[in-house]
Amino acid sequence: MFSNAEYTEAGDYLQAALETDGIETTYQLCHVAASEFPESREALESYDVVILSDIGYNTIVIPPETFSEGTRRANRLQILDEFVREGG
Repeated sequence: MFSNAEYTEAGDYLQAALETDGIETTYQLCHVAASEFPESREALESYDVVILSDIGYNTIVIPPETFSEGTRRANRLQILDEFVREGG
């Protein structure tokens, strides 16, 4: 049996490589993306590329306020899907 309880991240390697080449990046940990991932096509248009890695469906679709207050917000995964399908 194998188990691992250590929290690790690897996004910093990609971020460092991109920034070394002069590419500006915005890096959001999952708990940050849960509340701060863009909620509109207009907000997504400020990015040239969006990379999702090791992020769960619920993180993008169900913001923290939904759990704590029952607040509904836009389906950000659907917005991202439409953005990409339309050339974003």
